[in-house]
Amino acid sequence: MRGFAKLLIGASRLRHLAWHPLCFAFFPVLFLATYNAAHISFTQVMGPLVVVWILLAGVWLILQRWYRDPHQSGLAVSWFFLLFFLYGHAVDAFSVEFLRPHRHTYALAAWILLFLAGLWGIRRLSSMKLPLTQGLNGAGALLLFFTLTHGMFLSVTTASEDSSPITIGPSLANEALLHPQSLPDMYYIVLDAYGRADSLHAIFGYDNTEFLNFLESKGFVVARTSRANYNQTWLALASALNMAYLNHLVGKHGLVGDNRKPLKRLIHRNRVVTFLKQLGYTVVSFESGQSFTDLPTADRRMPPRPPADEFHLAFWEMTPIPGVLSGVGRLVGTPYSAYQMHRDRINYAFDHLADWAGVETPIFVFAHILAPHPPFVFGPRGEPIDPPRQYWLGDGSAFMEKGGTREEYRKRYAGEIEYINARLKTVIERILARSPTPPVIILQSDHGSRLELDWEHLERTNVQETFSIFTAIHFPGGRPTGFYHELSPVNTFRLVFNTVFGTTFNLLEDRSFYSMWTAPYQFQDVTDRLW
Repeated sequence: MRGFAKLLIGASRLRHLAWHPLCFAFFPVLFLATYNAAHISFTQVMGPLVVVWILLAGVWLILQRWYRDPHQSGLAVSWFFLLFFLYGHAVDAFSVEFLRPHRHTYALAAWILLFLAGLWGIRRLSSMKLPLTQGLNGAGALLLFFTLTHGMFLSVTTASEDSSPITIGPSLANEALLHPQSLPDMYYIVLDAYGRADSLHAIFGYDNTEFLNFLESKGFVVARTSRANYNQTWLALASALNMAYLNHLVGKHGLVGDNRKPLKRLIHRNRVVTFLKQLGYTVVSFESGQSFTDLPTADRRMPPRPPADEFHLAFWEMTPIPGVLSGVGRLVGTPYSAYQMHRDRINYAFDHLADWAGVETPIFVFAHILAPHPPFVFGPRGEPIDPPRQYWLGDGSAFMEKGGTREEYRKRYAGEIEYINARLKTVIERILARSPTPPVIILQSDHGSRLELDWEHLERTNVQETFSIFTAIHFPGGRPTGFYHELSPVNTFRLVFNTVFGTTFNLLEDRSFYSMWTAPYQFQDVTDRLW
């Protein structure tokens, strides 16, 4: 009985302590991590958690010294973090046309006024501080309980799905290499959402003939009717880099829901890179801003210290930090925004892709470039564009849900294509000029332009636009005998390896599968609807 009584006394004392700031400080990060549990790793969450912990300690110390009352300082800290993590949602209210150029200035001013008003109000709530503390303790505990419970459930279910190694087909180690005189450098440049020429003309009124003629003049062969195998980047890259379809994963591994971690492992440990490393290739991976397309097994990762990934950006965009950095940046002449980071990342890839041409060892360079995929951050001459909304990668129906319009999509997409083409011309000329041996250069998109994609409804999707992709390949010996215009990503490296290394891969039937974002493994064959 004494032990039970002590437990009750301890619980009663705990109710009177102001520990709710811990809950309200960490809840947004943990909720964001749980919401994205199918896509991210625990290590990505550690940075934001450390930042929140340091901020919590500093704010709590300052407010405790000011109030000299644990209940009032606790209320003030929780008020701070409530405003801190609501900032990103509130700033959209200042994105209307006449406020847009200075939306962070207005939002920060409103934020400071609300915070100060809250501090003044808390000072006057001395008689209510204990009931408020108890109520917030209970609310915060419930928030953390449900978030952590859901997170643990997802961890258990995804761990069971990830427990067995996922491989696709036989190892390439058994494929004979017929003593090539030299191993050509290889470049696989994935241009996210770059549409096929006929689709660009039909949907955007954009004529890409001049760029295709340039490629052919440089020795490229263009697959004029190339089609995507899948409508999502995760699926498309996992399939292309393993030279196989993914449909069998559903039955073999029981994948349900939107758990994409098996796809991440397939990309990170793919057969193409494994094979090329066995041949002595040095692998270079350009950081894309999306952790699932970065290759951890690469010998060199570019840039050596990559900027924030997609989870970190989502975290920062909830807070006033981008607004503060934007203001400081304007003062020193280097404006900050998540869109500027996006521009810098794309330009970095184009600036440095050709740096690896002509090195002594054979090189395989992989670059997933998030352009011309939304957000559209370049004009036709490379002029910077910041869309009038929080940083967002959504396209198709997701683009419209965030306030985008079809007219904006058409105009900005066509403008960005113009700039990307100009950058690609320079990259190709530099690679060819610096390469002592003619290289293999694969330019390919993962899926089409996706203006008319509905992420949850096939019947509302223009499958012709969604699956019409750009494919152009530079072979060392010119157009190979086995090249064909309907070439899809699943067969791209089969054809390249057969041509360059003398392997004997059979080409698979070129099929295309639609799946919803929320159910990526519920494949619906749409091949017969394409031409």
